Amino acid sequence: MAKFVVSSAILNENSRGVAVGLLRASKLSLFCTTLAFLRGSWLLKLFLFLCREKVLTRALDSDFSGILRIFPKLAIIQKIPFLHCLGLRISANDVCLDFDRRVSHLLDKGALVDANGVYVYADQSYETIRAAKKRGLLIVYELQIAYYKEIQSIISRENKKNNSWVESNHLYSDSDAGTRIDKELSLVEHLVVASSYTKRTLIKYGFGDKKIRVIPYGFPPAFHKDYLPLKGRKLRLLYVGSLGVTKGVRYLLDAVEGLEDKIDLTIVGSGNSSAALQEGILKHRYIESLPHAKVLEYMRESDLFVFPTLSDGFGMVIAEAMSQGTPVVTTPNSCGGDFIHQGYNGWLVPPSDSQAIRRRILEILERPFLIEQVGREAVKTAELRPWSVYGEEIVDFVDSLKK
Repeated sequence: MAKFVVSSAILNENSRGVAVGLLRASKLSLFCTTLAFLRGSWLLKLFLFLCREKVLTRALDSDFSGILRIFPKLAIIQKIPFLHCLGLRISANDVCLDFDRRVSHLLDKGALVDANGVYVYADQSYETIRAAKKRGLLIVYELQIAYYKEIQSIISRENKKNNSWVESNHLYSDSDAGTRIDKELSLVEHLVVASSYTKRTLIKYGFGDKKIRVIPYGFPPAFHKDYLPLKGRKLRLLYVGSLGVTKGVRYLLDAVEGLEDKIDLTIVGSGNSSAALQEGILKHRYIESLPHAKVLEYMRESDLFVFPTLSDGFGMVIAEAMSQGTPVVTTPNSCGGDFIHQGYNGWLVPPSDSQAIRRRILEILERPFLIEQVGREAVKTAELRPWSVYGEEIVDFVDSLKK
């Protein structure tokens, strides 16, 4: 039976979904990450005491006992503030490079005799891929975001429109950015992406259609909420996400200009952003950060979730909002193009189009029954795709590669 090593520097819902799917199918040889804990372990209890609930996102069931390998040193140093004061600064890139070297060394040693393949993630796996190729292992490579040249192209267009909205140190601003992804892509034959949009960006830049498989991520557990009448109150809008130029927040701010007597907009997010954007979001309710459970609560309490992204490999917040029964307005440059049917379980608007967003908001103000009608269909969509379905599709895909 073929077994895989799953290598992901960060334990998140995506890599957890792959690992759990393979584990349930008895196809997981080893799960490698930087920082993770087994539920009930003394280490988890210690970190819960120190870091509270944030650590729970790094917790795995006891089923992973014996097949979990962590390389936590740099990840822990990165999270200790007083070490920064001593000049010991570790970047996310440093963590990924160190993790890649350690996993590749593990493969080079040949200790994993039952492993037939590796499942790796973009921009953190070059040395691991090389080691896997030396051993003749099957390599499945996941690109979690759009191809970087498309992201650079989008930022360039936004910069030409109005550079005051573009942060100075934006994603892939370094001239060498993306080099590692290209090196990795040159070595792999089997690509997994989480949206049709990401696949389109790869094809646009010359990657073959046949080597790319779209397997969208799963949805959180569905919540069936009660819908409050809009009469006598404002429409509650919500945005959750980072504040970089590629999220398109400026177009949401433009869309609601002059509607302050009809809407309440809450923006939850942080990250590198322009001074103009910071000034704009402070005109509304702004929350820098919330625990994940609180984010879901805010989604349930909102009438409409607006996510005007210019580029997202998936856009997990779209799936989260839909699962909480809140209808979504987003763009096709995300998983929206895979899940949203126009006017039925959500709405799609063109990227960079404030007027299209505004028209949707005005439509809902005029036809408030759509909030419940579309929101209930959004929940039904979420119920069809729990994370277990994602794991099963990953297993089906890797099984097909042996044939």
